Amino acid sequence: MGSDLAMTVDMNSQIPVTLDFQQTHLLEAQLLKEPVTVGPQGGAQMTSALTQLLQGAWRAGISTADLTGEPKALNCCIRFVDEVEGQSLNHQFRGREAATNVLSFETAFVDEAECRHLGDLVLCVPVLVAEAAMQGKTLQAHCLHLALHGILHLIGYDHQTADGRRVMEALEIKLLNEVGIANPYEVTGNE
Repeated sequence: MGSDLAMTVDMNSQIPVTLDFQQTHLLEAQLLKEPVTVGPQGGAQMTSALTQLLQGAWRAGISTADLTGEPKALNCCIRFVDEVEGQSLNHQFRGREAATNVLSFETAFVDEAECRHLGDLVLCVPVLVAEAAMQGKTLQAHCLHLALHGILHLIGYDHQTADGRRVMEALEIKLLNEVGIANPYEVTGNE
């Protein structure tokens, strides 16, 4: 049984962001309500950290990813799925047989209120849980990293080339650091 949650956050003259969450499991609902336990965001909800990451990604993307115009607001839909649905979507849209951690579906639609709808992210919770444990990361930090990774894809970044990968990873490291999350590419667990 799923529930939808839309949150609009306006953070100190930043572009207002609406995050539409489609939750299918209690774990995701709880994850979004828990305070972020690292960095300067201590006590803030995951949604605040996600909002800050999306705003930072958008601002960085304006100069590098051929984005035009400053929207009055940004919107992103985030859906949490189980492994069965994650595998089905990955097979349908990428031709791969296993579930993956994040899928990005770009829309780049601008509505009549000048809100830019970036697209949809699909986060596969069992994959995130397993990866976080294997890499010695908190589930929150890993979830924020993969959501940011997906957001960067929605904005136009790609990691298919070595140069694209370097640019994208450097931006992920910088933006995650701003919300108090360590470099996600320095894995401390069992690889």
